[in-house]
Amino acid sequence: MRAVVRYGPDAGMDEIAAEAGVTKPVLYRHFTDKADLYVAVGARATELLMAKIVPAVAEDGPIFERIRRAVGCYVTFVDDYRELYRFLVLRPNPHSKDLVQEDKSKIAGVLTELLAGYLNFFQLDATIAGPTAHGIVGLVQGAVLRPSAPGPAGQGLPERASEQYFAAAARALVTPEVLGPP
Repeated sequence: MRAVVRYGPDAGMDEIAAEAGVTKPVLYRHFTDKADLYVAVGARATELLMAKIVPAVAEDGPIFERIRRAVGCYVTFVDDYRELYRFLVLRPNPHSKDLVQEDKSKIAGVLTELLAGYLNFFQLDATIAGPTAHGIVGLVQGAVLRPSAPGPAGQGLPERASEQYFAAAARALVTPEVLGPP
């Protein structure tokens, strides 16, 4: 994984073998092909990312703060592992599973559970929890991936955008029936 962190999507098997301190034939004994390597690197990246996001969401606090922490973990991960992230996003292998989509679904699943819990508590329609969670994940990923993003991904845009998105979704939930007459 060190070679991928260093070289990003341009990492070839020569660089990966050299970084691991082995020859290419030895590398191919562990991975059947580049697709197999891609899946292994992606699985490790998923472990690292989810090990940060799950506790951030599980920690007590207001829903905005819990989502802000999750977004912060994601943005920090992208900043810390920019080339690894680019490797996974820009170099998907058509012969292997879509690891980025799987990660987005896992993160959205964690957020869906959080949102549904809050919506159920307030006796609101929890069926929107999933679409809202997927919207937050997509919004944050889009903000992090935007080609014109100068410098680190974590310059506040993903956090602000997700907060605004969530605030708009929360306002949509607060119907006149909930608020009462104006």
